[in-house]
Amino acid sequence: MGRVVSLLTDFGTGDGFVGTMKGVIYSISPNAKIVDLSHDIAPQDIDGASYVIARSYPYFPKGSIHVVVVDPGVGSERRIICAACDGHFFLAPDNGILSYVFDRNEEVDVVSVTESNFFLDDMSRTFHGRDIFAPVAGNLANGVSPKRLGPGIGDYNRGHVSRPEPIENGLAGSVLYIDGFGNLMTNLNNTELDGVVKAVMIFQGTELRFVSSYYEGDPGEPVVLRGSAGFLEIAVNGGNAAEMLHAKVGTSVRLFWSQY
Repeated sequence: MGRVVSLLTDFGTGDGFVGTMKGVIYSISPNAKIVDLSHDIAPQDIDGASYVIARSYPYFPKGSIHVVVVDPGVGSERRIICAACDGHFFLAPDNGILSYVFDRNEEVDVVSVTESNFFLDDMSRTFHGRDIFAPVAGNLANGVSPKRLGPGIGDYNRGHVSRPEPIENGLAGSVLYIDGFGNLMTNLNNTELDGVVKAVMIFQGTELRFVSSYYEGDPGEPVVLRGSAGFLEIAVNGGNAAEMLHAKVGTSVRLFWSQY
């Protein structure tokens, strides 16, 4: 039985890049089970991809291989790494794209992928997704140990994790990610509300009402709720919060509470 291989890229689906990667993986590991996590990450959006892979991988079976290719540095001297943690394997450029995965796991084993015997011949400098990531993923799916891919390293790029900052009676946070519906995922953890008697969310000078689900908001009303990914989320019932509020990644948000 083949292992699950998830693919997360900024390639889109119109140019054949993703299909080519799948062809390479299946050529090496015909029994692999490939899952398209997403190919609609905004071009070169390393932080967005980091958020998506970290919130998604725990719902895959242990032993899954997650190929994350948002790689502005393709063809440069940047390394490719294979990280093993929490019973999963992550194959990615060493550009900080696994920052949120690393943040949630204390024990991580990382190797620099240098063993060219696992690459395709006649490797290009512009499509490492096909020539390195896909064949290496196929070999991992066949049971090849990450230790055979190259030397272990400790100086890998841990990236940046956006965290809220304490302010008087609350926290100053920001928009971490915007999904396809225009919902705003903040970097304020759902647990910040645990034990809170009353909380107030201020976004661009407007106080937002807390609800437990999208439909509880009035049509066109921006509201805040505990998101499924573990962070407080700003949404508009039947609308697009990013467009309505003219928000973007990094827009500030304030959470205040009266008492615990």
